[in-house]
Amino acid sequence: QLSYAKVMSKQTFSQVVRFLCVGSVVTLIDCIVYTLCLLANLPVTLSKGLSFVAAVLFAYYAHKKWTFKAPHHT
Repeated sequence: QLSYAKVMSKQTFSQVVRFLCVGSVVTLIDCIVYTLCLLANLPVTLSKGLSFVAAVLFAYYAHKKWTFKAPHHT
């Protein structure tokens, strides 16, 4: 029988959980920004572009600072 400990370390498991949490929030940000842009009567392509950029920027910083906990550079 395989346990998760044999497949991945505790740190890796924690990163996977954080990765899934960030991914869920990214999806929500994309949907919310897209909907708000459409409600503001922006064109569909611009709305999707803006929501994509907002989601990608959030994903980058959230993964860097929280998921993978990059060290601070001075």
